[in-house]
Amino acid sequence: MKTLTYLFALVLFTLPSQAQQNAHTTAGIHRFVVAEVLQTTSYTYLLANEDARQQWLALPRTEANAGEVYYYQEGIEMKDFKSTELNRTFASVLFIGGVQSARAIQPGNPPADPPAPNSPRQPVPPAQDGLSIAKLIADKENYANKEVVLKGRVVKYNPKIMGKNWLHLQDGSGENGKSDITVTTSMETKVGDSITVKGTVVLNKDLGSGYFYDIIIENAIIIE
Repeated sequence: MKTLTYLFALVLFTLPSQAQQNAHTTAGIHRFVVAEVLQTTSYTYLLANEDARQQWLALPRTEANAGEVYYYQEGIEMKDFKSTELNRTFASVLFIGGVQSARAIQPGNPPADPPAPNSPRQPVPPAQDGLSIAKLIADKENYANKEVVLKGRVVKYNPKIMGKNWLHLQDGSGENGKSDITVTTSMETKVGDSITVKGTVVLNKDLGSGYFYDIIIENAIIIE
């Protein structure tokens, strides 16, 4: 179970946090039809018909129906993966963060993350004695292993992964307002919240399996 959770953490936090703009021209968006559904206690396995091939997908438990159309983004492939609960070995399983039903998408629009109530690119002034995310990233070497205060909007949030809650924070700073920082915390929040956090800057964080953070804020507390 911990291995699966770890994989989902890597998948979710290496995917882009911004919504894709065009499903037909943007790499990483896949459309498929469900051929078979297998449910376990915490996870769902889907046999996906995508173009002329089939692929087993695994994602956190969700309701899905054979014959329906869904979309997903890139994941991590595991070969010869054995599910103890299903007592079955899959030749190949692609672990993904989740799917979006085609029924939830208006005609002509691509699949996308649920929009935050406030645009993350609308500037959020830094907190008192705080930094903008763009400044922190630009001067990261000067802040290594130091506590910093950041204020921004939560654009992605996944709780209880590897014993922590993980979030992406943006404040509208940087080129085209796209500066984004990953934060871990034991406290709770949700997508769309404007929060101020205080945490330690860690550089060159290696999570294994080729997943690496140039910069991350760890053990943060939400102070507003």
